[in-house]
Amino acid sequence: MRNFFLIMGVFGMAMFLQAEETLPPVSRTDWAGDYYLQLTNQAAALQGQTVPVVFLGDSITHGWAWKSDVKYPGGREIWDTDMAEFKPLNLGVSGDTVPNVLWRVTEGKQLDGYQAKVLVLMISINDLLRSSCDPEKAVVITNTLEVLLQTLRQKQPQAKIMLLSVLPFASERNQIRTYVNDRAKKFCENNDMIYFDLSPVFLDAGGKLINMRDGLHPAPPAYKLMADQLVPQLRKLLQN
Repeated sequence: MRNFFLIMGVFGMAMFLQAEETLPPVSRTDWAGDYYLQLTNQAAALQGQTVPVVFLGDSITHGWAWKSDVKYPGGREIWDTDMAEFKPLNLGVSGDTVPNVLWRVTEGKQLDGYQAKVLVLMISINDLLRSSCDPEKAVVITNTLEVLLQTLRQKQPQAKIMLLSVLPFASERNQIRTYVNDRAKKFCENNDMIYFDLSPVFLDAGGKLINMRDGLHPAPPAYKLMADQLVPQLRKLLQN
């Protein structure tokens, strides 16, 4: 209990100090720079078309494109079966942060020229890990996440926006995600967006981490579990 109040006290001070601070859009100069261009060209090829569902995010989203029997296994088989009815566009990029996705949808123009019915975003875990789960930086990360969500709305005003929770991960400072998720949920509720929590897929009854292949990335069977949760939600959003 003492630790809980200490954590909350640190967050309170951090929120006061970093209340308005955000991070600027940032591109990448590693391998992903070329992949960004591929995704921009892919978006340009959709000019004037309607895309039922667009997924944006980091390696967890990118992992829908990876087969289950490769070095970094993912959920490609589930994407090609369970998710196929939505004809989804995967704009996930391994290693991305909130500023990276913000760059891709502004300077990178990956949401330009076509109309999405539903946008699904999962992002922030790399930001938290690279900042060593620092509370002050978590405030700025979440501020920037809110800017990203507002930008999605500006870019695709007709789309329904679904934000997926930051998943549990193997760290003694894993509780930092609760702050981000709580703020994100409230922001979505106040801005006619959908917040959807996939955390139960990755925690057992005692709160122990499960269904992860390395403490951070979902194991291939977990993509099936996530699809089981997402498919009914996407069907409902597309029907309404």
